[in-house]
Amino acid sequence: MNAKRAAFHFFTYTIHQTPSPPRLLLEDVAQRFGIDTSSPASVFKKKNEIFESCVWDAAQFFHPKRKSVGTIILKANQIQTSGTFLLKIGCEKKAVFTDKDLVDHVQPNFPYVYTCFDNRPNKQIIAIEHKPSVFSDPKVVAKIIQENANSKLAPFNLQCTIKQQFDDNDFWKFVAQHPKTIARLQFLIMAPNLPRIAESVPESFNLLQSSVGSQCAKIDLHGLANGHLTIAATNRAVAGLAKAAADGGGEIKVALKGYKRLKTMSKTTRETTIEEFHAEGEPNSVLSVITEMMGKMDE
Repeated sequence: MNAKRAAFHFFTYTIHQTPSPPRLLLEDVAQRFGIDTSSPASVFKKKNEIFESCVWDAAQFFHPKRKSVGTIILKANQIQTSGTFLLKIGCEKKAVFTDKDLVDHVQPNFPYVYTCFDNRPNKQIIAIEHKPSVFSDPKVVAKIIQENANSKLAPFNLQCTIKQQFDDNDFWKFVAQHPKTIARLQFLIMAPNLPRIAESVPESFNLLQSSVGSQCAKIDLHGLANGHLTIAATNRAVAGLAKAAADGGGEIKVALKGYKRLKTMSKTTRETTIEEFHAEGEPNSVLSVITEMMGKMDE
């Protein structure tokens, strides 16, 4: 069995309750998840289990511009244990085959990428294989998953948002290059309903966001006139906000003295490579390899 080199990009997803009035859920659906239909809190408590079911039940994913087929290769309903599952998501293309008479024949072809979900409530991370011959960018796959999942989450008054994770190294390199000239610093933080994100920002900020139902918020720091901000990686508050923005799919923007326009720090998607990836292996083995890789990236 041939091994290959495979790159994976990382995304974070959050699951929110929508402000629309409660919808009528079928009794069998409510019983399936143990939901009290009169209690929004009861639905939200089951959000990860519902999300997995909505993604899993979408045996076919549809792209608005072209046909895209998602094939599920493994469902180990491990929501109470590891909470991980794996999909193959393919895109219909045309392949030309030449027979022994040297006649060309066009046949449908369905190349695919692996997509692995760590659906534990304190993780909510997706690793999507980067294979340009199938999809130009893993962000295309993330958008397909989001649109298809939300169509099935709607009856539960839930909605998911999938954002690319990025590395905050570019931000810290910029800070090191401009130690006394950063006049303004802005962080966009997505709703911190993930413990691994929430723990990086002040508790009062989390309480404020949750109390008003905010999905994202900006923290905008300004230096004194003709002065500069003192930014250091040893400042736990600033480092926590940078990490929360990067891991949660937010943004970091800065402006130097003498400039009003904010510069967005590079949002290079977090990625890693598995040097010897056996794509044709048993689903459980593939899942194990990818989740091990995801765990190392999260350390």
